[in-house]
Amino acid sequence: MPRKSDPTAAIKEKTSTRAAKDIPVIEVEGDAVQRFNDAKDQIEKAQRVIDAVAPDLIERGLRAVFKHNIARSGNTDEQISSVRLQDKAEKPDKAAKEEEKVETALFTWTRKNTKCNSKNVETFFRELALLPAEGPKIVRSNYADWAVVSEFNTDVFIDPKTGKFSQERYEAFVKALEGVSQKLDVVNPLSTSKVMVATTDFHTRRFKDFNLETNVALTQVLPTTVKLESERPAPEEPEE
Repeated sequence: MPRKSDPTAAIKEKTSTRAAKDIPVIEVEGDAVQRFNDAKDQIEKAQRVIDAVAPDLIERGLRAVFKHNIARSGNTDEQISSVRLQDKAEKPDKAAKEEEKVETALFTWTRKNTKCNSKNVETFFRELALLPAEGPKIVRSNYADWAVVSEFNTDVFIDPKTGKFSQERYEAFVKALEGVSQKLDVVNPLSTSKVMVATTDFHTRRFKDFNLETNVALTQVLPTTVKLESERPAPEEPEE
């Protein structure tokens, strides 16, 4: 079926051209505009390169950190969060390598958990539990569990004796706030919801309980922050 033409296209193009012609042109002394446009081109080209190579470098860094930590799962003091990534030298002998300019980038994995999708987490651990494996049964709540979040310090909901969330303490606070809200004829300021979060000992358990491939896959459902930074010295500014 032939595509219908837009009867307003010509009008839109004419209007756009007229509007562009109507924009005043202001001349600027020097070559600041050209330098700005050149810099923008360089930024866009650089971003395309970064988008092409960064994902592979990040995965290589992540695997190196996880492999190291799995081998030292019994001693958290020996575990690491950063590695340097370096291009493999083309020349094999040591003297030639020293002559080459070595490029490095610093990869850092942090234990700072970011927002996760609870359905993906549930599915991941449900499927993981079905796989044949040695050791104890995989239970999702050992690695990620539901937590109540609110706009104020939720520690008030924690029972000091057990260190766990107390429904009784929570309901007591809600009841008290509802009473004050009704008296002042305002909306209850306490709004809470349940979210899935990694457990406090997740990053200790993960290296003891899971192999490298599972740990890498876990980053897709229980993500953490990572950084990839260039270690190339900043270029010297030209003398004016």
